[in-house]
Amino acid sequence: MAQKVRFIRDYTFRISNSVEKAYRRGYEGLIPDAHYEAAKAAGALEEPAPIVKAENKTKPKD
Repeated sequence: MAQKVRFIRDYTFRISNSVEKAYRRGYEGLIPDAHYEAAKAAGALEEPAPIVKAENKTKPKD
């Protein structure tokens, strides 16, 4: 499964000794799970905004 991400700095994922995949800072898109895990561990990904549960702001009925 692919992960949707945004890179906050340049990052290069080494696939094998002779193959690398480079991601530029600001790139937004889907990347493979292995690339996601490595980039996350390297601190190259933007942290997702925390999900805040909205409070119910309706007035109670009398």
